[in-house]
Amino acid sequence: MEDLSHYNPEGSEMRKIQMKMFDMLVILDEICNRHQISYWLAGGTLIGANNYQGFIPWDDDIDVHMLRKDYKKLIRILVKELPDDLKMQTRHTDKGFRYYWAKIRDTKSYICELETSMYSYKYNGIFLDIFPVEPFLSMWLKKKMDVLRIRFEIRKYTKNKLEKCFNYALGLFYPLPFLYTAFVRLVYRFKKTRFYTFGPGITAYDIYPVENIFPMSKICFEGRYFNAPHLVDNYIFNAYGRDCKGLPPVENRLSHISSVTFYE
Repeated sequence: MEDLSHYNPEGSEMRKIQMKMFDMLVILDEICNRHQISYWLAGGTLIGANNYQGFIPWDDDIDVHMLRKDYKKLIRILVKELPDDLKMQTRHTDKGFRYYWAKIRDTKSYICELETSMYSYKYNGIFLDIFPVEPFLSMWLKKKMDVLRIRFEIRKYTKNKLEKCFNYALGLFYPLPFLYTAFVRLVYRFKKTRFYTFGPGITAYDIYPVENIFPMSKICFEGRYFNAPHLVDNYIFNAYGRDCKGLPPVENRLSHISSVTFYE
C-alpha cells in the first residue's frame, strides 16, 4: 500500500486548507439540519469519504449536491445565517462570479486558482462548492443551451477577435437557454423524475438515477457523519465511469489551489 501521508501531514498547508473546509462543511450541515434541507456529499469529497473516511490526501475542495428546490431555499438562508467570517458567493452576491452554482467563501484567507485567473472576484478565500441538480429532457439539448449561454457571457474575456465577434453574435439567441429551461421545469411539474443532472449553465453532464440518491445514507468524513447518496459506489461510477477505488497515477493527483495566504 502506497504511503500518501506526505500530501497532507498534520500542520502542512494542505492540511490547514482541508481543515478550514471541513469547518465550513460542519456549519453547512448544521444549517441544513436546522432548516430540514437535504444535501449530500459528492465528487472528490464523496470518494474521499468512501476510500479514506476523510479527504483524498491531495484534494483541496469540498463538493455537495442538492435538489434545485433545496438549493434555492438554502441560498436565501445562508446569506442571513453564515458566521461573519464566511460569505455566500453567487452571481447575485458577487458580480464578478460567472458560475451557476454557489460557493461558501472564507474571508480570512486568499487563494489563487489558475483556472479562474481571468475573473475578478469579490470573495477569494478557501471555498466549499454547492451544486444544484434537477431533471432534464435531453442531454444533447442541455449541452447546446449551456454552450450558447456561456459563450455569450464570456465574450468580453475572449482574446481572439474573430471568436469574440462570434460570441457577441450569439447574443441574438441568448434568450433560448432560459426559455428551454423554463419549458423543462414546466414539464417536470407533471412528469415523474427518473434522472438528475447539474443545473443550467453548469458544464458537467453526469446522469444520476433517482434510486442512487434516495433514500439518503450517512457516511463518515473526518470523524463526523454527513449525508451521502443511497448507493455511494453507483453514484461515484455515474460521475467518473469507474469505481475510483484504486489510486490514480501520480500525474493525475491534482489540486485546485496554487497558493494560499491565511489572515489572522
